Amino acid sequence: MGKPIMTDKQVNIAKNKRRIQLEPLDKFYHYGLVYGFLAMAFCPLIFDYIHFAGRIKNSHYVTVDDLTLEIGALTIAAILWLRLRYILSLREIRTDKDTARLREILVNTASSNKWRIEYNNKKYFTIIISKILSTEQITIIFEENKILIGSVNLINSFGALIKFKRNKKIIEDEILASP
Repeated sequence: MGKPIMTDKQVNIAKNKRRIQLEPLDKFYHYGLVYGFLAMAFCPLIFDYIHFAGRIKNSHYVTVDDLTLEIGALTIAAILWLRLRYILSLREIRTDKDTARLREILVNTASSNKWRIEYNNKKYFTIIISKILSTEQITIIFEENKILIGSVNLINSFGALIKFKRNKKIIEDEILASP
């Protein structure tokens, strides 16, 4: 059902770190807002440094007021980075169901909600949910007597910040409610 989204090595890292592992381009999309705020901070800092070093005639000393934008942008970037990093975390759900039964529940849940199954094997299961402004990837990693479930917005980090994780909750409820 499609090509693997994560390699075996990435699945093992995800299990150990309890965090979804993204490819470089997906990381760029996921952390895009952070990069934007870092650029907002560092571009003026470089300009202020050039002023401070006296490389431009009629330069003035940099004051705290001159650094307000940079400090604010760095603070926002740090807060966004922490939030977006948290979004990648995997939630553990204990279950007594075997992997075959869990995959059956996931296939039924995906088909009833008209979601696309991107990858399905004995180690993990990935569902892609496309919406108008975003694409959400839900990853379920199978372990003995438990699963690890996480979701990430693949198109833009703004969507990741405002999503309510309803789709992940639907899957969790189906797994816990199914016999």
